[in-house]
Amino acid sequence: MAELQIFKNDEFGEVRTTIVNGKPYFCGSDVAKALGYSNPKKAVTDHCEEDGVTTCSLTDSLGRKQEAKFITEGNVHRLIVSASKQSRNKEIQIKAKKYASWIFDEIVPSVRANGYYAMPGIHVPDFKDIPLEALTSYQRIQRTVMKDLGKSPKEIATEFKKVSLQFGIKLSDNFDQLAFEQESLF
Repeated sequence: MAELQIFKNDEFGEVRTTIVNGKPYFCGSDVAKALGYSNPKKAVTDHCEEDGVTTCSLTDSLGRKQEAKFITEGNVHRLIVSASKQSRNKEIQIKAKKYASWIFDEIVPSVRANGYYAMPGIHVPDFKDIPLEALTSYQRIQRTVMKDLGKSPKEIATEFKKVSLQFGIKLSDNFDQLAFEQESLF
């Protein structure tokens, strides 16, 4: 699991996200709460496909370890559709539609393109301004740490590709799929 990111919206509150196996996952109870479900945990159980749910350990604001269910993009869709279909309340239907727009038109494209969500109006430093030597040193250290942690060549190649892209270096689309490129990082 990648580092937890928290996205905030004045209308919907917070949604915690993380990356699991290269895909964005959303905290199920955050999504359900924003959509107006009275019992967010039950909503995740009732409306989400089980194979698109994973449990992650979190530390709450008091420093206690907690377990939370994170859901795939498809399950976010299921919660949105269920919220709008089950409710006869037009306000909830409109809120579900706005929430879907925020998630799928802003957050998901940003996470896919950048590896993070850049909120409108917040300046994010341009990685392309960092010297190439710094990138090379960082990736050398990253590779060593990942090897020491027992990560596979494919996992290292995937991370190498992701970091390179953030620095404006486009590698071939299948860079992390090719055995030679994976092994060359070792």
